[in-house]
Amino acid sequence: MRKSHEFLFLLGRLFSPLYALLMRFRAFLYQKNFFKRTKLSVPVVSVGNLTMGGTGKTPMVFYIAKLFAERYKTALVSRGYGGSARKKVNLVSDGEDIFLSSKEAGDEPRLLAESLPGVPVITGSRRVLTGQYAVEKMGAELVIMDDGFQHMALCRDCNLVLFSAAELLGSAWVCPGGPLREAFSALQRADAFVITGVNASYMDKVDEFTATLLASFPEKPVFLGSYKPVGLQEAGGPNVVAPGNFGDISFLAFCGIATPESFQDSLVGEGLAVKEFLSFRDHHSFVQADIDKIQHRAVQAGCDALVSTAKDFVKLQSFSFQMPLWILKVELDMEVGFPEYLRKKLFC
Repeated sequence: MRKSHEFLFLLGRLFSPLYALLMRFRAFLYQKNFFKRTKLSVPVVSVGNLTMGGTGKTPMVFYIAKLFAERYKTALVSRGYGGSARKKVNLVSDGEDIFLSSKEAGDEPRLLAESLPGVPVITGSRRVLTGQYAVEKMGAELVIMDDGFQHMALCRDCNLVLFSAAELLGSAWVCPGGPLREAFSALQRADAFVITGVNASYMDKVDEFTATLLASFPEKPVFLGSYKPVGLQEAGGPNVVAPGNFGDISFLAFCGIATPESFQDSLVGEGLAVKEFLSFRDHHSFVQADIDKIQHRAVQAGCDALVSTAKDFVKLQSFSFQMPLWILKVELDMEVGFPEYLRKKLFC
């Protein structure tokens, strides 16, 4: 956690208990049907988290869509965080054509629209409306709700809560005094937990946290997932190249994601020669001046090329690069048993 975040959390701890109480009361009102909840005519799977920041929701959404899209007409609904589109229903993609830029749709919806041909992507703050649109207008037989754990107005058939192996909880304080969106007890609403980004260096912490989850919620399964690099793709190029084919080429790596450590770990794990690593804030809006500084830093460090993430690339395509830019393609690799768990929850 960055030092600036720690300082802000310290200041916010006076208000943390009040916010936690309000969130608990809100959940109670939904549970007792004081607030209306809507159930769609098709299965809904929610991918969410308890913490602020990155837990691998986008790779998980991609994984679920790939798992079911060949058999069931699948649609994705998202809030569209960071996007400028403000209609109640914003059609990012109908599964064939993409209609909104990353600035309009948000980084993740645009990335998913590019990565999931055949899967409509829809944004809007009210998931009931976007979910209904997906079913009625797009013919969806399965709706994936991105970042949906706190959005209880739309009923779901499977409620997944994700944690990042790089951070896990770290603190029991609720916002604004810590990184939690709700108190730990809110996890009772989940159907299953997924820990993403698991590798050998995190296993001791992962085992300890898994034991904590199972002790608190013994009826809810815990699944582990790791990020599997599938290769690098040159910006604008069609082919994906295996990391082992880069020989002595040295890179400056840069990203603007919530967990830059996971990107760095993936590069190092694939044996790429990374001389410099630059991280920007999550959802950073790059400008040409940023690109020029990055390339200047790369030249100073003696780098041959640049490498970034697929999420960042949706915002980089309009800029001018004098150096080769490569994009690391990564997929989520889930443990045996998780696909069958999803099938039973959603279609049995």
